[in-house]
Amino acid sequence: MKIRNNKRTSYALALLLAVVNDILDLLDFAQPVEGFLDLFTAMLIYKLITGKKADKQFLFYVLADLIPFVDMVPFMTLYVLNKMGSEPELGLNFDLKEALKKAKKTKIEVGRES
Repeated sequence: MKIRNNKRTSYALALLLAVVNDILDLLDFAQPVEGFLDLFTAMLIYKLITGKKADKQFLFYVLADLIPFVDMVPFMTLYVLNKMGSEPELGLNFDLKEALKKAKKTKIEVGRES
């Protein structure tokens, strides 16, 4: 796949697929083929994000998504968001301690208007 060359595009597409899959799970729209749809979506997300690397977390999320009534939790979306947060190239890492230090240094003055 040529899309794999751009990580931002790969993750955006994977997130879109995951959200659509989880919405269909919640709506119970494709009940007879829901398991196959989950596996197909999982395969596409795996190809887009992980490539050829084995990922143990992915297996957990896929198996949890296949269990009836447990699939109401958006596991695929959570997996993609988790992977996005761990990718330094995407620049989505958020350090809470660093943000608090910056907030302490910045003084915000609230004035009264008469």
